[in-house]
Parts: sequence; structure tokens; C-alpha cells
Amino acid sequence: MFKKRFFLFASISALIFLITCSCSKNNKNNDRKSSTLVFNMQEESETIDPQLVRGETGIYAVSVCMEGLTRPGKKPGEILPGVAKKWEVSKDEKTWTFYLRKNAFWSNGTPITAMDFYFGWKRALEPSTGSTYSAFLYLIKNAKKYNRGKIKNFSKVGLEVINDYTFKVRLDSACTYFPQLTVFPVTFPVNKTFYNKNKKKYGLSPYHMLYNGPWKMVSRIPGQGGMIKYRKNEYYWNIKNIKLDKLEFEIIKDDNTAANLFMNNQIDITRILPDIVNRFKDNPNFNDNIHYISDGAVWYIGFNTENKFFKNRKIRKAFSMAINRKILCNKIRKDGSEPAYALVPYNTIGDKNFTFRKEFSNKLFSENNKKARKLLEEGLKEIGAKHVQARLLLNSNPQNTKIALFIQEQLRKNLEVKIYLNQTTFKNRLQKMRQKNYDFVYAGWGPDYNDPMTYINLFTSWNPNNNTSWSHEKYDELVSLAADSPENRTRMKAMAEAEKIIINEMPIAPLFFSSRVYLVNNHIKDLIFGLGGKPIFYWAYCN
Repeated sequence: MFKKRFFLFASISALIFLITCSCSKNNKNNDRKSSTLVFNMQEESETIDPQLVRGETGIYAVSVCMEGLTRPGKKPGEILPGVAKKWEVSKDEKTWTFYLRKNAFWSNGTPITAMDFYFGWKRALEPSTGSTYSAFLYLIKNAKKYNRGKIKNFSKVGLEVINDYTFKVRLDSACTYFPQLTVFPVTFPVNKTFYNKNKKKYGLSPYHMLYNGPWKMVSRIPGQGGMIKYRKNEYYWNIKNIKLDKLEFEIIKDDNTAANLFMNNQIDITRILPDIVNRFKDNPNFNDNIHYISDGAVWYIGFNTENKFFKNRKIRKAFSMAINRKILCNKIRKDGSEPAYALVPYNTIGDKNFTFRKEFSNKLFSENNKKARKLLEEGLKEIGAKHVQARLLLNSNPQNTKIALFIQEQLRKNLEVKIYLNQTTFKNRLQKMRQKNYDFVYAGWGPDYNDPMTYINLFTSWNPNNNTSWSHEKYDELVSLAADSPENRTRMKAMAEAEKIIINEMPIAPLFFSSRVYLVNNHIKDLIFGLGGKPIFYWAYCN
């Protein structure tokens, strides 16, 4: 399948799951209209600025109210026209020409033009913007050089506005699957006139954004217990096929609270912790509301390699070897998550018909308490310290706290190291990671496309989401080789070698590959769980 470059975004819906259940007897009527869907987003999004969103909640918040040149379809790997009604590719597969719809408008009635995409992509690549997903555009000619300050003239970047409704993109090398990339928020358009009027406030409130997606944001109450409300966008080009009039995204971190609201029919969709599942499994009125979805994410401990202790590789490896992952998955997670002894998850596509993990070893390291203690002793001696003093950063919720307490106890028991927990909000955790204001952190990364590169590229020296301060010249070379190679086997081998380097260096210690549990109201039809276990509302309706 993967015959060209890495930015394939192929099998974008490898985890697709379509819910078409009949109505459950327990669903009682309430004051909400049948055309309203209420989803518990759990965490707050920092912004709805498409070039600045980061993390799952940001993607949730912006993807329902914005649209790119293309959009994901219902079937695995299917890509449908979005703002672009069609596109053409040159014989060498390096030049893509997109033809925009003339009936696509912003939420203020202004036509969407090729210049909106040019400006949005330029903004994503401006070094001053600090877009966390700018690397998504690096396959475009000279995009990486511009973003990294090596060239100053943006006209050298492979973007061209032919006319109001024709947008041309030139790539450095062939990429058959380029239209799969343009479903991601960083590629969404930005209206230059509106942006220049709202620069400092752009994306921070519903009224400082223009929308071009199926819904538009009408209110946003930040913080725990807050809510984002969306209403159908009357200017959306495909409005007649959008069935939900309203979307409401709740911000409820506490799973018990969310589960109670679900039982009272006040929330239609929410993730829950495995500990709560039994409340529903044992109730025949609710057990068919439970859905287990593998989300393809890797959860890990990330070390700040600028830290006095964690700049030492032996100390990092000692911490990793001292944590029993099987106990973590079976006794703490209890949701089908699997121990991680590598960076790339098990279901990620590799070469031909095999997964990446089947082609290359499933286990690149193992736990070993005796060796961990020896490495810790050697590492402390090398830095002239007697013991480690460190705080584990995490965003606070019951499941994260359980995992952090388990890590804390494992390190105490197996290494005689006492660490402290630094629990904070999701938003503040991201901020601290960006600022390198932490010792080590419990974090995760979900797939943006079904290819090993979505994980491997994360820890390159140029990726703005690499918050470990770790860099490795050979690692970067291998990732670049995989990015530039048109031959899939070469790509996979290069990424496998890069993975070995990061596991040997251990700037991050993989813990587990996660699954998630959802409660879904049975009156919701045609709800899709796509790549990363994320719900897609485009076709959904309430019965």
C-alpha cells in the first residue's frame, strides 16, 4: 500500500467503528431536542486556532467547525472532497492542483478562496507562529527550510495561487497520498482580512474566529464544568446532508460524574475509566452502550534531558527498566491496553501486508530490576550525586493519578528512589512541557495517520512537539531518509533503525499502547470512530 513517501495519512480510519444500534429501552426523553448531540470532551482546548491546536481536545474542537481541502470518508482510507471539489496530480506526482468549490463560504458569507489556504499554510510555516504541527507541511518544496529559518523568501515555498479557486502545491518528492494530509487542522484555511483584525484574540473565543465547517462555535465556557456549543453553519456547502443541528462539548474530567450524566441521558457520548465499566456491564439496560476502541496511542514517560539527573542516559534507562508494564496494564489500566516495549504500536501498518511490529521486533527492551539498580548507581556516580530528586508531571484525573502512584511505588520499591507527583491541568501540563519546566512527565501520543512515521517523527530535533530537548544526528538522518525515500521497504528499515536508537537512548520510556472505553447512547446513529479512536460526527444523527 505504501509505495511513496511517509506523509501518507493512509488508512486514516484504520480504527473505524460504525455504530448503528437500535434504540435502547432505557433512553428517556428529556428537554434536549433530538437533533442535539452532547459529547464529553473531558479536557479543555487551549485554542480553536487551526494552526495552533495541539492534542486531541484541540483537534476535537476545531475539526467540527473547520474543513480543509479534503475530509475523511466513512470507509478505511477513504478521502472525500472538502472545500476542494476535485484535484489533479502531475505525472511525477510532485505537483497537486486543487480546484475549490465556488459554493464554499466562510460563516460570514465571504467566499473561501485559494488565498485563504495560501495564507493559512504560510502562517503555519512562519517560525514566529510556533505551530506545533508545522512539520506536517515539510514535504512541500522548501517548506522545512522556510520554517527552520534557512530561507527567508516565502515565494520559494511550493505554494501558488493560480486564481481565486485554484491552488497549486509543489512537493520535494512524489507523494501519492498527499490529499490524505489535507484533512488535518494545520492545513485549514485562514481568512487574512479577518485574521488581521483579530490577531491577538484569534482563536481564543467563538467571536474571534471564522468557520467553514459543518458547524460553527457559538459559545465557549472554559474550565472544568464548562462547555463549547456549536450550531449548524448555514453557509456550509454541504449543509443539506448535515443532520445534527447542534453539538455540545462538555468539559467534565470526573468519570463518575460523566457516567451519572450518561445514565440520566444528559450526555450521549463519553469516555469512562475501566473501573466504572462494571456499573454498566451488570445492568442489562446499559451493557450494550459499552464500546471498547483501540486508539493506537503510545503512553510513555518523557524525560527532560536538560534536567540534572535525566541528562544522564543510564538514569533514564534505570527508571524505564524498573517499571513492570504487565502489572500496569492488567491491574491498573484494565481496559485492553498492552505493554509497550517499543515506540510504534502493534497495529501500525508496515511493509506490504504486515504490521510494523510483525516485521521488526516487538520487544526492544525489557524490565530488569537488578540491571536498573546498577545503571542508577553508575549514573549517579557519573553526575556526582547521591540520589535522584525529581517530580513527575501529569495532568490530573483519577486514571492518571493511579498510574502515577503505581510508577512512584515501582521506583520506590525497585530503585529505592523517592519521586514526587506534580499534578496539574491538561492545559498547564502542555505549557510546562513546551517551556521545558518539568523533570519528567507522563504523556501520550496518538496517531495522525497510520504509518510508523507519525510516532518516529515526533522525536526529531526539528519537531516542535519534541519536548524532551533530546536530539540525535543519526536519528534525524534516518527519519529524513524514510521521509525522502519512494521505496516503502527502505522507509520501514530506516524507521526501525531510528526506533532502536531512541530506545537505546531512552529520552522517553514507552509504557503501554492504549485502548479506550466509550459509553454511547443507543439513539445515536451513524457515529464513526476513526483513527485514534476519535468520534466523527459528520454523518451522525439522533433517532
